[in-house]
Amino acid sequence: MDINGLEYFIKAAETLNFTKAANECQITQTAMSQHINNMETVLGFRLFSRTTRKVSLTPAGEAFYIRIKQLLADYSQAVQYSADVASGKISTIQVSIPSAMEGSVIMPRFQCFQERYPDVELEIRIQSTVSIAHQLNNGLCDVAISWPYEFDRTITHTYSIAEFELDVLCSAQHHPAKKTSLTLSDISSEKLFAVNLTKMPHTRFNMERMWADLGHTMPDLSVKHNVYTIEEIILRIQLDPAIIVLVPTYCKRFIPDTYRAVPLDAPLKFQLTAAAQKDDPRPEIMRLIRVLSDPRVPLDF
Repeated sequence: MDINGLEYFIKAAETLNFTKAANECQITQTAMSQHINNMETVLGFRLFSRTTRKVSLTPAGEAFYIRIKQLLADYSQAVQYSADVASGKISTIQVSIPSAMEGSVIMPRFQCFQERYPDVELEIRIQSTVSIAHQLNNGLCDVAISWPYEFDRTITHTYSIAEFELDVLCSAQHHPAKKTSLTLSDISSEKLFAVNLTKMPHTRFNMERMWADLGHTMPDLSVKHNVYTIEEIILRIQLDPAIIVLVPTYCKRFIPDTYRAVPLDAPLKFQLTAAAQKDDPRPEIMRLIRVLSDPRVPLDF
């Protein structure tokens, strides 16, 4: 039983006509019948029921057809992928991340992937939070690292990398910096600044729900400025020292002494996810996703 014979069987199963299947496979009808007979002998069960009027699949033949068709598709994909490797082609995965901070935190998993698959090149690019989902949804990158809410779930899968608590970040001279922790009531009365959410309605909805679950109404967030990255909102603190911002706890390792990160006593969370399109056939994409979401590889924060 060889690959050609299996392909002949699939064609016969789909046409239920040995003569038509033989013509499409460019072999004789006699050769087609012989291939099917040989397969049934090797397998030990009948694939087709034959009468003078029609040909039909047996229940075993139907089960065999479903599984062998998928196996042949996997085989063809494996041959093509291996041929690309053999010809010297290097696979490239384009990864979009929202800032260098996330890149540094996740870097141990990027490095782990690179060590396991040295023939795959990672191109890591920083994109604003508002554009990352658009990039992936429209096939402009292969893997996106961001909040999970704006990805089109009909065409993408999201996988959790980690969940982080949120800290209050402010100027070291601002009065909240003097406290050891802050409550939601404390920050509700402050000038709270955040990434612009006008183009991220699903993220805004989930943030409002998170506040509501804790018994609070989310404060109005400043949308005066078109700010879409953590670095940009941190710069706003220097322009206006009365501003406070909510950032993932890992951000404090990247900030100078002119800032303070104060923990919250409420469990406001930031979820970081890796997303990829569902119909991307390249196995290296899912290999990267598996490494990025593997809790056995510790993050750096």
